Amino acid sequence: MTLSPLMTALAAAALLPSAASAHIGLTQRQGEAGAYHGAFSRVGHGWGEAATTAFTVRLPDAVPAVRPQPKPGWTITVEREPLDPPMMQNGRPLTERIRSVTWNGGPLAADQFDDFGLLMPLPSTPGDLAFTAVQTCGAESVAWDGADAAHPQPILTVAPAAPTVHHHQ
Repeated sequence: MTLSPLMTALAAAALLPSAASAHIGLTQRQGEAGAYHGAFSRVGHGWGEAATTAFTVRLPDAVPAVRPQPKPGWTITVEREPLDPPMMQNGRPLTERIRSVTWNGGPLAADQFDDFGLLMPLPSTPGDLAFTAVQTCGAESVAWDGADAAHPQPILTVAPAAPTVHHHQ
């Protein structure tokens, strides 16, 4: 079977990454209420030939604190905001929270993937937590905020805590 040049070109174009087909998602989409959770955002690839040079995760209001995972070749910047009123976290008053974390540098080549991790305490109430991710490739940035179907927002489902089992001796 012989393909026409047009069909060959269309088939090849379908295999190339583009901004519309780029994908950001959480590697584990569920965590347990009240527990610490390692949330890893997977950057599937850049677009075209442009490498990912920055990646930002904006945290939902229900997440009071995070610890970003360091990555060789990347610098981490955190944006903080005041909490009014303060809240208790691990027995200490928390007067500010991290609003977003940005990894700059890399670069992550367009044909490679990587995970960007955050360790966080999850709220004690079950429900969905919506994160917003911003991926920068070259001079272009795309927000994964659910504003359109091509850029879905990463969602973490906080499931009810597992019942505690008591063993009697």
